[in-house]
Amino acid sequence: MSHPPRMPGDWERALWDSSSDFFSGLEGKIVTEAELKDTFSKYDSQYGIKVVLEVSDTGWCKGYKILGFEKQRFRHRLAYECGSCRQIVIGPPRIEDEDSIGEIRLAGRKGYYLYCHNCDARLEENIEVMS
Repeated sequence: MSHPPRMPGDWERALWDSSSDFFSGLEGKIVTEAELKDTFSKYDSQYGIKVVLEVSDTGWCKGYKILGFEKQRFRHRLAYECGSCRQIVIGPPRIEDEDSIGEIRLAGRKGYYLYCHNCDARLEENIEVMS
């Protein structure tokens, strides 16, 4: 059995994919915090929808908050709040992979970037540089 090549952002995708059944069909929808809790009222009443992870602004990246709920010590991701436009967007940010290692001898960059679907701001970068 042949497996597809692994991309640098696959771990980030997996963290969101584990919750995709909850927000399927709603990806990219902009909501208020009240609308988010209303949309996922079943989970809000049982577990409480709240910030489950916060990534700080680094100057280059605007940072963001992930909203969701915790069940049996596992964090289910439902939406993110962009640190630039301050909008809450259901589903994962846009994940762009970069893998240029080996294109010019042994130098290059490998990792991924996260971007807001609404304003296109860079939220986070996880890049290794080889020179």
